Amino acid sequence: MSHCTAHARGVNDFCGGGILKAIPAIAPERMRKAREKEWKVYDAERLAKFFGVTADTIQEWCRKGKLPAFKIGREWKVRARDLQKAIEGKVAARKRPPGQSLF
Repeated sequence: MSHCTAHARGVNDFCGGGILKAIPAIAPERMRKAREKEWKVYDAERLAKFFGVTADTIQEWCRKGKLPAFKIGREWKVRARDLQKAIEGKVAARKRPPGQSLF
């Protein structure tokens, strides 16, 4: 009888220091935070406060494609990572007169 279930299945690398011992373990907390950041979603109200405009303006930007948004039911949503990319692109291309909106 094998001394662990991995050996019972014929997988030697899980037990006793095989290949997997050389791969550093990623902390579960770090993985959870990365997933949360990847899937963080903002609604129109939250974005309106961030940009200093009304929720109606945010919805208009979403409809016109100025923000990378999607709908859940009747509400527009924007993923945090998509918003970050959009802002970075707009800031990098900022060659507009003063006072003009980012979007």
